This record gives sequence, structure tokens and C-alpha cells, in this order.
Amino acid sequence: IRVAKIALLDRCFTSKALRGLAMAADKVGTILVVDDENGIRQSFKIVLKNRYHILLAGTGKEAIDLLTRNTVDLILLDILLHDMNGLDLLKKLKAIDHNP
Repeated sequence: IRVAKIALLDRCFTSKALRGLAMAADKVGTILVVDDENGIRQSFKIVLKNRYHILLAGTGKEAIDLLTRNTVDLILLDILLHDMNGLDLLKKLKAIDHNP
């Protein structure tokens, strides 16, 4: 499983910034969005779905399960999840990644 980049997000983001992310890549890849708020997950999906395959996780456990079964190029990770701290989840996701 390869994780190219991991991004930590707080609750503040703009649609302009999301559009810039969607237009930045020439290649189609897979993005894992991890956030306990469905509205935020769906917002990312709406903006990014035309250029990327989007995986959605509402909990840290779901994120770990998805990452073990899928190759992911980018993770958008909320640091304030209900079931675990996003920074602790980040360590677990990095441990799953087989690339340094």
C-alpha cells in the first residue's frame, strides 16, 4: 500500500482551495478523505470526483480498513475525529505504508 502524501486538515477550508487541488494533478489517483462530518466528506467528493477516485471514511477504523485494502495517493485527514485523535491515526496510517 502506497501513501504518497498525507494532509492534515482543520475545520477551515475554502472551495477555491479545493478547486485548485482538483486542477493541480495531471494524473488520476485515489484520495482517501477521513472526516467524522458527512457534509465535509461529501463536499470533498463533489469537488474532486471528476478527477480522482474518492474513498470516504467517517472514523479512524474505517480509514485503516480502507487503506489496508486500497492503494491511496493522498489522504485528507481531519485531526479531530470522534473515535481517535487524527495525529494518532496518522501514525497508524504511516505504519501501514510500506514506502519510507
